[in-house]
Amino acid sequence: MAKVLPGEKFRPSAAEWNSFIDAAEWVKRQAHAALLPEQRAALRPTAVLVRNDSAYDWPRGGVVGLGSAVFSPAENESQYWASPVFVGEVPAVGTYGSSHVAGRWGVLRDPVPRGAVGLAFVAGVVRAQVYLADTWHFRADIEDGQYARLRSYPGGRALILDIDRSSVGTKWATLLVGVNPFVKYDGVLDFALAPDGSATMSIWQLTGLGWQDTTWNATVFAPRFLGTTIPANKKVTAYWHDQAMRLVVDGAEC
Repeated sequence: MAKVLPGEKFRPSAAEWNSFIDAAEWVKRQAHAALLPEQRAALRPTAVLVRNDSAYDWPRGGVVGLGSAVFSPAENESQYWASPVFVGEVPAVGTYGSSHVAGRWGVLRDPVPRGAVGLAFVAGVVRAQVYLADTWHFRADIEDGQYARLRSYPGGRALILDIDRSSVGTKWATLLVGVNPFVKYDGVLDFALAPDGSATMSIWQLTGLGWQDTTWNATVFAPRFLGTTIPANKKVTAYWHDQAMRLVVDGAEC
């Protein structure tokens, strides 16, 4: 291929353009190959083995609930210590200890047919299918009975690092899995909040220009022990409740 002179029209042939693409791909591969072994190791997420005991074939990028260990020390001590293998279950949200809330789930690296064993990432940077319920959500977690994807929430055990926010819907996302679920939001109630009830809250953030309305809205819930109804237009703080998987106000005005 000859170089193009200044002012000359550039009309590459198909062969020339394909050669350019091949060269660009080679450069990208070399950049990855140039990583030191310890750098490549640091990029690997933490994974465990899961056995698909459900009635479904699980897709790549789906989510699996972690059940009990397949092997106990009494049954197979060598296998127990060699590598953790968990019974894979359809994610369930319910009573603490009998469901997969609080991070007892993983993202599947590959498709796992019924009865097969596969890898599930439980911590680190991974890619997964996520239903983006609201374009401002920056967290994700499991949804009851849903194994093909995660769901976005105001809080949760996965931090959404990258996703198409042009619209709501199911799409691929890059996530940091296994993060601290603690999230709090300050805002103003759009409606009165009664004990054990719910209302929408306009979320505000403190910036260099002072408190500003983000234009984001979230549903918040009141604890049962809330003594009185909080009137509309009151400032409140809401915290992500990891077990209930929802935002709960602390019952006090900011």
